[in-house]
Amino acid sequence: LVPFILEAVGEEGILVESDFSREMLKIGKDKYKQKNLYFIQADGQMIPLKENIFDAVVCFALFPHFPDKARALMEFRRILKPGKLLYIAHLMSREELNRFHSQVKGPVTEDFLPTREEMEELFSSAGFRELAIKDERSLYIARAKA
Repeated sequence: LVPFILEAVGEEGILVESDFSREMLKIGKDKYKQKNLYFIQADGQMIPLKENIFDAVVCFALFPHFPDKARALMEFRRILKPGKLLYIAHLMSREELNRFHSQVKGPVTEDFLPTREEMEELFSSAGFRELAIKDERSLYIARAKA
């Protein structure tokens, strides 16, 4: 995903990759050396950055794992510029992802993507608008405006 986003932002744009795991960030740093790519270790429910600084936020293969999804959405809204977009994406449908997680033993067993109705409520409560959800075989994308 990183190469595609870097291409989209161009040489003048900036990509900030954030992860809770120091090891995942090390993998990214070892793999990508672009000057406009920055890495920060942070909890997505408490992001140590200023308000209204990003043109887009992409939450890839992560949203079900937030213990407090409402808090994560509020943080994403806080760091997005007004009118800019949040994307939540997975390479599985909601049904596929939730079934997969329920069959895995360990910490992700109960990490599920909420229903469409629950997502609408979560996004609205966090101040997002124009939520669109694409949920089909091998793809889930939720997009909303800050």
